[in-house]
Amino acid sequence: MRKKQKKRKKKSARRRRLNRLKRRVCRGAKRLAAAVGQGTVALLARTGRFLRRQVHSDALSPQQNAMASLAALAVVLILIGGGGLLSWNAQTRRTERTNEELLSRYELGQQLAFSQKITPAPLEGSGLSDVVVMAPTATPAPTAAPTPADDQPTPRPTATPRPVYQTIGTQVRTALTPLYEINSDLVGWLSIPGVIDLPVVYRNNVYYETHDFYGREDKAGTLFLDKNHPLRPTTQNMLIHGHNMRDGTMFGRLLQYETNLSYVKDHGIIHFDTIYEEQTYVVFAVMIASFNSSSSRYFDYYSHATFASETEFTNYVCAVRARSLYSIPVDVRADDALLTLSTCLDDDRLVILARRLRDGETEAGLRAQLGETDKR
Repeated sequence: MRKKQKKRKKKSARRRRLNRLKRRVCRGAKRLAAAVGQGTVALLARTGRFLRRQVHSDALSPQQNAMASLAALAVVLILIGGGGLLSWNAQTRRTERTNEELLSRYELGQQLAFSQKITPAPLEGSGLSDVVVMAPTATPAPTAAPTPADDQPTPRPTATPRPVYQTIGTQVRTALTPLYEINSDLVGWLSIPGVIDLPVVYRNNVYYETHDFYGREDKAGTLFLDKNHPLRPTTQNMLIHGHNMRDGTMFGRLLQYETNLSYVKDHGIIHFDTIYEEQTYVVFAVMIASFNSSSSRYFDYYSHATFASETEFTNYVCAVRARSLYSIPVDVRADDALLTLSTCLDDDRLVILARRLRDGETEAGLRAQLGETDKR
């Protein structure tokens, strides 16, 4: 009887020690969670020392100490992973809230534009204030050409004016005024139905990689127009950059264009409304490009805001089509304006190229052409 009672007492004492250990580990876990939440390295290290002291108790056998150590390590790893997940979720929610607020302001601007209740904002203080807006030149009345004298020099032919691809006005469109009043770096609004509805800014190729539309630090950044492809009358190719966010914000959803044929067919129409005009584009190529000149995927798509000649433009489009992941039956002419979207894809770039709709073309007709797209 005494032996049985001693065994029971030992079991009961061991059970109490294990229960105390569990409570101590839970207290340590709470401290660790607080450390992760606050991002304080000192608290994290102090919590680790607390767990080691509590787990390695003399009241436990070596085997129990080893198992308790493994359990404590698992708790630490779970909490660290959970802390990272919580931080990622918080970042995602913050970005989503910002994008929803910007979208609501854009929709407000559209309503105001429809009702014409406000006056468009002037260009003062914007990054585009240095753009000279050319007034239309009146066509002179035809006059009879005089007969040149034999000793009169032959007049030199006048230079052919460069074609205009982007409309530059003196006032911001009413639909974008609410956003322009917040940030004068605004140059337009990019929309792909079911994919993207976000503002586009212009300053340089650095600031908006780490700042949101309001100028706050944000890993998601903001969609921005490449500094070498400004909103100017002669810019034939507009290049927009955006982060490939895992949560699907910014250009995160563009990854679907890489492997999903149906996605290309269903989302091949892009709307890019600048602060001066509304424009629609149709995708004609999707490619993967590298900045590394030694890579087989190297392609310079970021240095072509303008083209010196029709031949240069045609050669560029042919090179793009040769690298495209899909065969898209949309033709491109030398006088078309282009829109290029670029986002990170590991060490490479996923690049989507589109050309502007021409007079007489309809979205329905181009969607029918996109429906005939095939993989290569």
